[in-house]
Amino acid sequence: MTHALRVAAALITAVALSSQVAHAQDATTTEPPEPTSYATLIEAAVAEFGAGRFAEARALFRSAHDVYPNARTLRGIGMSSFELRDYPAAVRALSASLEETRRALTDEQRAQVNDLLLRARAFVGRFVVPIAPAGSRLYLDGTGVEVAGEWPEQEGELLVGVGDHEVTIRAPEGRTARARLVVRGREDEPLDIDTSPLAPPREEPPRVEPEPAPLVPPPAYEPPREEGSDPAPWIVAGVGGAAIVTGAILLGVGLHDISSVENARMHTEWSAISDANDRAPVLTGVGIALIGIGTAGAVAGIVWGALGDGTRGRERQRVELRVGPTSLAVGGSF
Repeated sequence: MTHALRVAAALITAVALSSQVAHAQDATTTEPPEPTSYATLIEAAVAEFGAGRFAEARALFRSAHDVYPNARTLRGIGMSSFELRDYPAAVRALSASLEETRRALTDEQRAQVNDLLLRARAFVGRFVVPIAPAGSRLYLDGTGVEVAGEWPEQEGELLVGVGDHEVTIRAPEGRTARARLVVRGREDEPLDIDTSPLAPPREEPPRVEPEPAPLVPPPAYEPPREEGSDPAPWIVAGVGGAAIVTGAILLGVGLHDISSVENARMHTEWSAISDANDRAPVLTGVGIALIGIGTAGAVAGIVWGALGDGTRGRERQRVELRVGPTSLAVGGSF
């Protein structure tokens, strides 16, 4: 057994001897008598602690504390937890042993506990847990832990050993808040965790559907009025056709007169062909002019009429017909 274990075993032995002190105090105190199993559990716990089996020792000290809670059993639990390097549990048990009045610690024991408590706190961080919805649970690295105080209705205290940890707060409805926590020892600060995800969703007011607008029957359908065909284009085309016919007749007569003059028989009197000679240039000139003007007029009238029939409903086309002495011009917008 090492020197540290021998010292610890000697200190733990004081717990076993406490029953003898208790018998001496029975005459002057009102403490209830210890159960018969208490002494047996204490002796076994001291033996396990002295053998270095600290997990077994802590379990036995806790059993003894369950049957007879007092400061000496809390001290044994705290010392066993310290040897197991469960420093948060050691801090909780040792701190409680200093405040427990049942089988209160002696001055020597209190000094030893304070020294061990100071050493344990070097490996523990203390964090203030914020308020959470009723029924919430806190998990440290996936394991549920108890939070000191009246948490979650009020702020609580959480002791965490050195190292990297994950803290999770889970509300009854399954909403969770998580935070990474790095503990280096001796922290005393609020727990840095965003608890807004734990808040229940806001109830939106019932949506009021607007009343439908009254149905208004659509206006009666009126088919577009058919506009009558404009006769002007076809009049122009007809006049052009008549001019072509007239021009052709005059041209034919003029050509006949020219032929009569040029093919007159020998010894024909000039008086017989002089009229034909005078008429021929006029008739052929007028005939050719009428044919040209008539052709232009007929084409313009046909185009005008075709465009006018295919664009009803649009802005009316503007057509101007200009007739000259020897020409026919059509203009406007289509």
